[in-house]
Amino acid sequence: MRTWIEALSLRGKLMAGIVVCLLLPSFVSFFVSNWFTQGVMKEQVTRNSQESLKIVDQYVANQLDRMLYILNLLQFDPDLHLFVAELGQMDSVRQPYEIVQTKLKLNKRLDAILASFDPLYLTILLPNGDYWANYSSFDFDPKQLFGKPWYQETSDLAHYQTRWVGGEPNYVPNPDGVRHPYVLTIAKPIRSGDQLRAVAVVSLDAAALQKLFSSSKKEETLLITDREGRIVFDKEMERIGTLFPFRDRLPSEGQASLIEVDGEANLLIAEALNPHWQLVSMSPYKQASKPIQAIRRIDFLIQTMCLIVFAGVLLYLTGALTTPIRRLAQTVIRIESGHLGERSGIRGRDEVGRLGIVFDRMLDRIETMVHSIIREQEHKRKAELAMLQAQINPHFLF
Repeated sequence: MRTWIEALSLRGKLMAGIVVCLLLPSFVSFFVSNWFTQGVMKEQVTRNSQESLKIVDQYVANQLDRMLYILNLLQFDPDLHLFVAELGQMDSVRQPYEIVQTKLKLNKRLDAILASFDPLYLTILLPNGDYWANYSSFDFDPKQLFGKPWYQETSDLAHYQTRWVGGEPNYVPNPDGVRHPYVLTIAKPIRSGDQLRAVAVVSLDAAALQKLFSSSKKEETLLITDREGRIVFDKEMERIGTLFPFRDRLPSEGQASLIEVDGEANLLIAEALNPHWQLVSMSPYKQASKPIQAIRRIDFLIQTMCLIVFAGVLLYLTGALTTPIRRLAQTVIRIESGHLGERSGIRGRDEVGRLGIVFDRMLDRIETMVHSIIREQEHKRKAELAMLQAQINPHFLF
């Protein structure tokens, strides 16, 4: 290595030094900054993902709040509570007219409220085995809900408690006849003191949620889980009711965790919808960090292009500045080989130009001195020959 460097010319050494001094710090700076910005980039990717998740969270939480509003209205509105209590005590055989009248009163109050919400299906299950529903019972008998395992659990709750059922097979077709596979369901007991008046069940048509969840990126997993990690809702319908495989690695709210799935890092984020359910997002970290990585690549390309331009300019200037020195060195080599008439021809006001002028003048003086010495030697030899001839001639005279 040292021999190779020593073999380079001054111009080559300068150019090699420029390249090393430009490229080495740039690459070191790039790798060091890349190392130290990994944490910052993770925070930024997490923040971006959290902000996107909060938009979904606000929509879903708003739907759940509306469902809770309907249930609480039945519990705390005096008129509605009274209607429900009366229906639960009526005998369908002896009081058919009163039942119809009370149900009409319920229709009048609740239909106006439910009409302003997204498709919500309300079922009031009464202790006497009767029911009230805001949907047609032609395709589905609401009495089947009495047989659900969560019905008895809900009946045993206090009036301020709610049973978060989750995803249930859809029992109500849309007006256009299309039935989404699932509805999102919650239930609540309606009580007067300790006496159970009814069990109110509110279900949300999952078509709107399905559309929202399906609008997420293809690689992203977006779902709702309960406190046990069971999937309440997912755009992949077959996973509803199953346990989320990474439930034990879910981060606390406002945090994020990186998990390995099939050898690929995934960003896992959770946002609480309420004390019972949470919204979970899992997306490939590489995919989530693509926008930031793209900006960094563009920044690196711009820096690299600028570096190449600067290096080109410096190499050009170095070549232009060292060309006179190289010409001077070539001139010395030719003079050394006997071409005393060679001149560098370097002119200028800088140090190299003045060196070229002085060098050429020195060569002129040396050439003049050499010619002068040659002439003196020729004259000297001629004089010596003349003296020698003068000494020889008298001997021939005698």
